[in-house]
Amino acid sequence: PAELDADFLYLFLPKDDAGFAFTAAPDRRHRMGADALIAREDPWLLSFSAYCCARTPNRFIQDRQNLLSIFHRDSGLILGGGNTKLQPLWSTLTVGDPKLLTPIGAKRETNLAPDVPLSYTPDHCEITEPAPNRWTQRISAAGAIADLSCEILSDRTLRLSATLVQAAPDGRPATVHLTFLPYPESPVTFSDGTRAEIAAATLWEKSGVTRVGHHNWQLTLPTAARISCPVLPHNPYSSDGHAEATEGRLVVSLPLGAKEQSHRLTLSVAKQT
Repeated sequence: PAELDADFLYLFLPKDDAGFAFTAAPDRRHRMGADALIAREDPWLLSFSAYCCARTPNRFIQDRQNLLSIFHRDSGLILGGGNTKLQPLWSTLTVGDPKLLTPIGAKRETNLAPDVPLSYTPDHCEITEPAPNRWTQRISAAGAIADLSCEILSDRTLRLSATLVQAAPDGRPATVHLTFLPYPESPVTFSDGTRAEIAAATLWEKSGVTRVGHHNWQLTLPTAARISCPVLPHNPYSSDGHAEATEGRLVVSLPLGAKEQSHRLTLSVAKQT
């Protein structure tokens, strides 16, 4: 009888409400083969991509160029934000002059996978965790090899390192780019006391400073770093590729060469008030 079945099931219920608590937690490391890794160290969440593929002229298939995303519980998504086309400054690593390409003014007939002396998608990438809470992406493009490393130092600080392992055989310059998410209500501040708007109508650049701040984070910089904003993507849904300033990114570019083979930066997140 149904009432007997119900009585039988009651025998298997926990003795108190605590027994109903959901105790499962997400894995601290989630690998998708050799192509990607998600690392959770509360309040940080880091996403590393090593997926490499050839560029395509198809406007709706994005170039696989942005390999690192950083999320913090108190900041939301800080760095990353996906891929686009014809915008080398959204690439984690470029080899060559990024000014050779721009999405601005692209038409329907524009070749979205042009043959130019600029590499902005990786040929190969490998993700390793050489020490606890430290990860390295070894990225290869056009014969150049660069390491991009992340190390969690505390709940509020994370170290980023960019190192040139091997220069391009043809001498083209290698540059690591960090793409930060814009928060329109927050200005960009610099160590020299100046500031700029995140969603300015035209692109601005800044160099020679040792710190940049936005939203609720601060980033220490080498003086060789160049900051650009808003760096616009290619919009596949517009006839001329036009994107709004709010779709742009705040990009920190780190040149790597014989004089400066390595850079170390510290990302700090402010406490919520």
